[in-house]
Amino acid sequence: MTDILDWFAPPPGQHMAGNSNPVWTLVTPADSRGHGRIWWLKSSAGNVWDVMPYDDLYVYLWATEIPSSWTDTTGASYKAFLDPIPFVERQVKRGTPGMPYSSSQSTYQFFVNCHSQTPQGQPMPTVGDVRTQLVGPFTLDHGGDVGSQPTLVVSYQWNGLRSTFGKREQFYLCRGYGLVRWDTSNLDPVSGMYVEQQQVVFNTLAVGAAPTPVAACF
Repeated sequence: MTDILDWFAPPPGQHMAGNSNPVWTLVTPADSRGHGRIWWLKSSAGNVWDVMPYDDLYVYLWATEIPSSWTDTTGASYKAFLDPIPFVERQVKRGTPGMPYSSSQSTYQFFVNCHSQTPQGQPMPTVGDVRTQLVGPFTLDHGGDVGSQPTLVVSYQWNGLRSTFGKREQFYLCRGYGLVRWDTSNLDPVSGMYVEQQQVVFNTLAVGAAPTPVAACF
């Protein structure tokens, strides 16, 4: 068994760059209750991020940026699930697929200046049914400084209804590098296959530790 946190971060003092904006990863130590956070910081100022809480059981999907996050220097604009969604189990058995997690509870809120943008009395938005699962490791060639590495792939499917999911995101993790690739696909209703829409590669080690996260609301 291996702790999935070991697969999230690059070497100390470095971050990952590639064909889009770089990503700086910060894993905060667990508190006395065993709760911590993983930050994928997308700007050198620390105000644009994904935040994934973790405990002894899971790493969870929780908060991410919205378009106005890029100009909000206080980190007070974002969207977040009301109930964080289990993303990947903490303890991974090499060569054994993780247990899939499925849920219909995917309600989220938009926040601007730390205030919810959902009008009082109105239903909150949802991404439909969701499903997450870990597979691997597979040896994949990511090019750049990463090259061929054992790679864990975490699948996040959403926009789901009765076990059919219209969207899929995949996150590729390499031990000692962290996030090295992300892609997103749409389900083709005719073929039943996913068609890739975007791929971002983080295969270059760059000098520079993660900035301090800027998050005014929590």
